[in-house]
Amino acid sequence: MADIEISKMTIEEKLFHVLSEIQPVTQTKSGGVPYKITTYNEVNEQVRPLLKKYRIMIIPRVVNHEKNNDTTIVTIDTEFVNVDNITQRILVNGFVGYGIDRSDKGIGKALSYALKYLFMKLFLTDIGDDEESEHINPFDEQTENDNPFEKKRGLGKWHFG
Repeated sequence: MADIEISKMTIEEKLFHVLSEIQPVTQTKSGGVPYKITTYNEVNEQVRPLLKKYRIMIIPRVVNHEKNNDTTIVTIDTEFVNVDNITQRILVNGFVGYGIDRSDKGIGKALSYALKYLFMKLFLTDIGDDEESEHINPFDEQTENDNPFEKKRGLGKWHFG
């Protein structure tokens, strides 16, 4: 780590250190699909200690929420706040998460999905041998009307300030 004290770092410097120190996420479960998956907990186990170490608070906000049959889709904006200087913030807008559940757990699954991918993409997290999407797309044979995921896709918009 640089010679500068953590408390004197800017939010950009702190996020860079998290990116530099994050370890690869090990994919351990298959969840009944023909490829390994990366769970929110596996990503969170890598990210959370570094956010704590570098004193970065995250504030996710749901800005859009919709339910289509068993599929819940949320869009979140997430603010990264420098705890040592709360005027230093970075806002990441528009990360989309999907949760498929017949009961009341769809929103939680969608939020976890959105945060997981936000962390993985922001911190360029290595997830192991290959990306889930490289093996199979279960919606290849379906039309756009059959596939609720085709209607919403987004990797977010970044705002520094």
